[in-house]
Amino acid sequence: MRSNLHDIGECREILRRAWREYMAQSDEDDDRSLAIKEALRTLPPDEQALFILYTEVESYRTLAKLFGVSRTTILNKVADIKKKIKQKVK
Repeated sequence: MRSNLHDIGECREILRRAWREYMAQSDEDDDRSLAIKEALRTLPPDEQALFILYTEVESYRTLAKLFGVSRTTILNKVADIKKKIKQKVK
């Protein structure tokens, strides 16, 4: 789901909604989804939040503007988080 993100208020709302979805178990979850959610729960809260925001917004540029950092910084951080999740999901 791609969301437009213009300010920190929208960021908070997207994060609140998505957090419930990502942290809850659902009857629709398969083994891989459950493993990814479990791996996500083991990450520090700031990494959990960034990963969830990225999956909802799907824009390095938008997140970079929101947080006042470069696009490359966001890209690298998200890549690191994905790597950590993949290592735990094996």
